[in-house]
Amino acid sequence: MLDLTLPHLSGPELAAQLRTLNGRPLPTLVISGDGQAGSKARELGAFAYLHKPFEIEDLLTCVARGLKTE
Repeated sequence: MLDLTLPHLSGPELAAQLRTLNGRPLPTLVISGDGQAGSKARELGAFAYLHKPFEIEDLLTCVARGLKTE
């Protein structure tokens, strides 16, 4: 799970660093209050995104779906 707005490192920068750690894509769920979250998530290669605020059931569904992508 990755928030696009982080205090010291942008979400896209962190996603790029995480991809280099094990040399393969890491299933990423983007969480953001940004109105452009969907397009930004696609740019990062995320499997899904949630717009803040979100329902816990939606989070659980997305996490389960991400675990199946591994």
